[in-house]
Amino acid sequence: MGEIKSALELALERTAGIKSDPDALRTKEAKDRGKRLFARLREEPTFDIAGAIKAEEKSERNWVKEGFFDVLLANLTLPSSRNDLDNLDLVMNALPAVIRDQGTIKTLGAQIRQFFEQYLGDREQLIEGLRAQFEPRLREREQALAQQYGRPVRIDPASDPEFAKVLQENLGSLQARYREAFAQVHEQLWTMYERNV
Repeated sequence: MGEIKSALELALERTAGIKSDPDALRTKEAKDRGKRLFARLREEPTFDIAGAIKAEEKSERNWVKEGFFDVLLANLTLPSSRNDLDNLDLVMNALPAVIRDQGTIKTLGAQIRQFFEQYLGDREQLIEGLRAQFEPRLREREQALAQQYGRPVRIDPASDPEFAKVLQENLGSLQARYREAFAQVHEQLWTMYERNV
């Protein structure tokens, strides 16, 4: 009868010939430190990012910067409410730590804010327009349910499946158009970043 091997023994046999790449591991760790810098900045908005990056070993500094920049771009997304504009300020204020062209960053930040405000305005207008469109149907259903149950009934448009479906479809289309346009901003920031590395 053959010997039964544990899962660990099987895994060790399969990976016996694989050797880790120390440079790849060092790179990943440096990028992760850069990503954690953004978390620290979120907790402590006056944290000196540029100083923290400069304190890194020179051989790993660019990887730390790249990790930090990756997180900045990941946090630069279309807002879902006006409160999300604070995140834009945090990101734009952090960019000079990795991109030296502060004048362009300031101008770009103002353009992005305007773009986000336009998006939020279009989003609110879309929601209100759909609510107005569905209002008569919902009132008819409320009257029918009130007659059926003998008491007033109020239907919230958000709980109506038909309204929710149409809203999601329209919001998805709006987001897709804005995301496509906003992708150019990400490309521009990458180009600016690469010139500074």
